[in-house]
Amino acid sequence: MSDPSFDPPLLRQQAIYWNQLVQLKTLATYIRLYRDDQARWVNLIGIVRAMASSSTIAGWVIWKDYAAIWGVVLAVSQAADALKEFLPNAKRQQAAGEMAMVLETLFIDSQFDWEVIFTGEETSGEIMHRYRKLAKLKLDAEKKYFPHGVPTNLKLYELASQETNEYVLATYGEKIAEGGLA
Repeated sequence: MSDPSFDPPLLRQQAIYWNQLVQLKTLATYIRLYRDDQARWVNLIGIVRAMASSSTIAGWVIWKDYAAIWGVVLAVSQAADALKEFLPNAKRQQAAGEMAMVLETLFIDSQFDWEVIFTGEETSGEIMHRYRKLAKLKLDAEKKYFPHGVPTNLKLYELASQETNEYVLATYGEKIAEGGLA
């Protein structure tokens, strides 16, 4: 005899939403890590520019015979400073920072949706409606901030997956299996 409370389609829809929720958390974590990685590059470039500018002025004073060389170095440093907003790392850092905030907000909302879904209060259709809305909002964020696709860094993705697994285990008491819920 079958259990009347067992609804396989509902369990399937719950699992589909759960997996989307986990993927969203992984992406949000990945984008945060990517933003931080790009910030290191932006800061390094800024330090190099500042050192080049400062050492150029000092070098100019000390070795006046090479004033033309120091002038070129100083001009390049000033041009780099003027173009810093157009450097790919700076633009990617800004895009990742903005996207990280959007994804974290979306994740918070999705967690509250998950609590309603988890209790079984919604039908399969209602769950799939929430799933579609979540998937579209995630895709919209990706298209807005990285229209040519989110940059891939396997090392950062592995770190993001690990952090997500730790978060899900601590928050929900669930371990994420390869490709979904354990």
